Amino acid sequence: MNWMARNLIVVLFGAASSIFVAGTLVYLEATYGETLFGFTLLRHLPAGAIITGCLSAAGFLLGSLVLNLRPGRMVLIATLSVSALMVFMIQSAEFRLFLGGSAQYDLATKSTSTFGRFLFTSMVHTPLRLWSDADSTDDMANSVFFSPGKSAGARVPGGGGDPGVDGISGGVQGMMATQDVSQTSTGQQMNQMGMGIQSVGSRMKTYSREWLLLAMQTLGFSIGGLAAFCYVRSLPHCKDCMLLLSTKGARTRYFSRSRDMQSAVDDFMVKAREKQLQESIQSLMGRGADRKASWAEFSSTIEIELCTQCQTHRLNFSMMRKEGKKWRDVDLFGFTGDSLEPLYFA
Repeated sequence: MNWMARNLIVVLFGAASSIFVAGTLVYLEATYGETLFGFTLLRHLPAGAIITGCLSAAGFLLGSLVLNLRPGRMVLIATLSVSALMVFMIQSAEFRLFLGGSAQYDLATKSTSTFGRFLFTSMVHTPLRLWSDADSTDDMANSVFFSPGKSAGARVPGGGGDPGVDGISGGVQGMMATQDVSQTSTGQQMNQMGMGIQSVGSRMKTYSREWLLLAMQTLGFSIGGLAAFCYVRSLPHCKDCMLLLSTKGARTRYFSRSRDMQSAVDDFMVKAREKQLQESIQSLMGRGADRKASWAEFSSTIEIELCTQCQTHRLNFSMMRKEGKKWRDVDLFGFTGDSLEPLYFA
């Protein structure tokens, strides 16, 4: 399976879990009348959206781990889009339940198929209105008032009985009428543009609270997906295949004296830096003890990881030192190396 197909499957996993969580929320509200999604803390923190978003991210996380995929940035865009769509679906269904009354509640919970049609109809024919239809009466009145037909269709006054004078007068009046039409048309466009800008500003001010609420809920619902995305992207992966590495095994050796530990680590590092990774593993496995005891002061750990597609092996080496009752990493002795040949513990 190629990388693009894996990304698509992960997106489908995330969408399926999001639809399931969103549908469950709406069903619980239709059954018990409790709005869980709109629950907030400190008046503005969308706690309900954050909690449900984290639950819906389980599908994305599970799909990535099962397929060993390090998701691409396109998955992040898809995750945000799915979150926005789920918030819109929940709000539309809740508003339809509110408008429909008890009859709509009974219809929504009648059966699974009926509930599915209810959710679909709520999204396609949503009763949610965040941008009301403007009343066009004033615009029509202004359009009639500024209609260029009145000027263009005005009767041209004639003067006297001299045809030449009347022709000249008619030509001058026609030219003036044409100029008035141009000016009137320009004025109409400017007036309509100003009214449009004023209308947009008025609507944005009226519905700003609803837009802000939707934005906060969408952001809250997206937090779970963003956290899962960042977590999976931080895991060890193969740079060529863009797949997560599988753990093949790990071994830890314990030392009681710093001199023994130093000698073992020096021998390991010499071979590891010369790309003799298998030999370095064997040299360390013959040193120290394989069980932790009260006398242990130092420990060294070798972990072998594998890319299941290109079969590249990775060796990770780390050291720890006991300080009191806690073990702390010694970053100075860290090492990571890749090998095209198989690595194993012997």
